[in-house]
Amino acid sequence: MRIEFVIDELVLIGFDPRDRHRIADAVEAQLAAQARDVSPSRFTEHAHQTRTTLRGPDVKLSVSRDRPDASAIGGGVSRSIVSAMTVAPSAARKP
Repeated sequence: MRIEFVIDELVLIGFDPRDRHRIADAVEAQLAAQARDVSPSRFTEHAHQTRTTLRGPDVKLSVSRDRPDASAIGGGVSRSIVSAMTVAPSAARKP
């Protein structure tokens, strides 16, 4: 079974725009790794939902040498997404 996440926008406030690609790459890698550990049936309840806003837990951000730790941010954001996707659909909000 193939699971595809479509993230139209990920807003990270307070980061240097030059870090966006490092953070996006880390989110993509971490999301793929974490989604592999979840049964696909946990995701199917949200399949084909459109224009749904998922609210995940807050992510603690970390900085290393005055630069965002992309791996830590990617891990936190991806955990937040997987957590939000594996709860009951009633926990999702329509905008």
